Amino acid sequence: MEDEQYARWRTILYGIAQLASSGRLGSRQVGFGYLVCFPTSSQQWTTLSDNSLILPLLCLSSLKSSAVSSPRVQYIPGIASMPQRNPYEFENQDSVPPALLKTVVELLRQWDDVHDASNAYLSKFWPDAILQLGQSTSTGQEGIRAMREATINPTKGPITNVAHQFGKAFLLAGQGEGPNESKQELIFNGTVAYTLKSGTVVSEEFASWATLRLDAETGQYKIEYYKVYIDQQALTKGFEEMANGV
Repeated sequence: MEDEQYARWRTILYGIAQLASSGRLGSRQVGFGYLVCFPTSSQQWTTLSDNSLILPLLCLSSLKSSAVSSPRVQYIPGIASMPQRNPYEFENQDSVPPALLKTVVELLRQWDDVHDASNAYLSKFWPDAILQLGQSTSTGQEGIRAMREATINPTKGPITNVAHQFGKAFLLAGQGEGPNESKQELIFNGTVAYTLKSGTVVSEEFASWATLRLDAETGQYKIEYYKVYIDQQALTKGFEEMANGV
């Protein structure tokens, strides 16, 4: 049981840190601090800076060595932030063509903006684009919009918030030459934190494969195929628990 609690709160803490790093923890924005309190044997307070994505070993050891109940997240202004790159910036940013970066960055920024009712993210897809998210496949802009609206809503849920953190990106070799110069394939990874209506935060690693084609009229790349490889077991379990009133 102790190891299960340790793993559970490690995941939750990581999700909290991710949400805080992108300014999506409550209504607070990046530049402020958050204090996470755990009732440990010594009643220690463990601080996560708002831009930190790495959990202190002290925090993890405290969780593993004591009885853990629900944490309290308290807003504390003025806690110094650790230097941290933008969550929508790849670790190897300079190795990715700027035109492709623009499309991917704008897409996921807009996807994560759960309060934007304009569906601006759809402009990054071709009308007949295919999106495969785990085991789910959506076809066309309308199909993608319907899938997102059925799962992500800041009020109704079941997912009320989304926050991506980019890892690394890799352009497939042999792209940008000859007859395929208008089409590019990009592979990138990272983590994504989902906040459920129940308050549970599920954080998972993902890897994405995107095929982008140049729009001659706008000079910008749009996505024609986008596949996300992600383990959704924890997310599915969260949905089931909400449905069962757990």
